[in-house]
Amino acid sequence: MHDEHRGWINVSGNGAYENREHKLESIPNSSTFRFSGSPETGLTISSSENKITLELASLAERFTRTHKDAIYRMGSGTGILEWGSRRLKGRVIYEYLYIPGFNRLTRSYPGLWKEFHGIYAQAGNSGDLYWHTHQSPVLKALTGNSEGFFFHNGETVRLKDLEVSVKKGVQAKGSYRWPIHWSGQWQRGRSSFRIKLSDLKVISRWIVGGFSMGIVKGEIKHGTYTLTLYGLGELLI
Repeated sequence: MHDEHRGWINVSGNGAYENREHKLESIPNSSTFRFSGSPETGLTISSSENKITLELASLAERFTRTHKDAIYRMGSGTGILEWGSRRLKGRVIYEYLYIPGFNRLTRSYPGLWKEFHGIYAQAGNSGDLYWHTHQSPVLKALTGNSEGFFFHNGETVRLKDLEVSVKKGVQAKGSYRWPIHWSGQWQRGRSSFRIKLSDLKVISRWIVGGFSMGIVKGEIKHGTYTLTLYGLGELLI
């Protein structure tokens, strides 16, 4: 978790996720986190150890992609986070990925998350922006190399003809760079965004790649209005 004033906060229960109930279709409880409800009807995530309760309203589906029997789905909605004595209202972006027969214990998947850049941001006070770009040969047919949505004023807009370019990167501790500044457009330039990443948190690193997250800020222009963006960036390089 990230606090605007304190930076990144360690949360108990990270790491390999136990599945004592052997659930595969829903999120199983752990010794740290408990789940009730569903994304479609409303979901509550709680952790007494971390003094966290996240209550989600019904999450609206924004788009779905399928390939053979695999499913990729995105959604978003409102949420309330109770964190200690604080009560925060905001937006939640939901991602669902189902690939039958997928098992990293018995198979290797070269290039599974190759150059994945993902942005999960609140747009204005009540909207969302999500997009990703990647070069994964494994996921291309299902998730698309460039995909996303923008939700505002009750309208969901698919990011058709999405084009994203990295304007700046910083050297990682390896033979790769972390992207920290993007610009993009869709609908052939009629809508656009600019995003910068800060507070980079490296979670895992290897010689030729790594996994990190950061805080993203920027703006989006769509139609006659301009909205500020604030959220999370996810990088799997």
